[in-house]
Amino acid sequence: MRSSLKLASCTKIGKEEMRKLKIIINCLCESNDSFDFREPVDWKGMGLTDYPNIIKHPMDLSTALRRLK
Repeated sequence: MRSSLKLASCTKIGKEEMRKLKIIINCLCESNDSFDFREPVDWKGMGLTDYPNIIKHPMDLSTALRRLK
């Protein structure tokens, strides 16, 4: 899995693909079903001390959108 993450972060995408991804993420954010995925998990506030050991590469919709911009 680690090598695929490196590949994904190194892959260049064009402006059209970026535009499409932004549209998809915005649509996901507008969906009522995405509520729990819109912001990063507050693992400290929730007392989930093992969260960083289990989830190595956390990602939420707001972070994905910020990285695209």
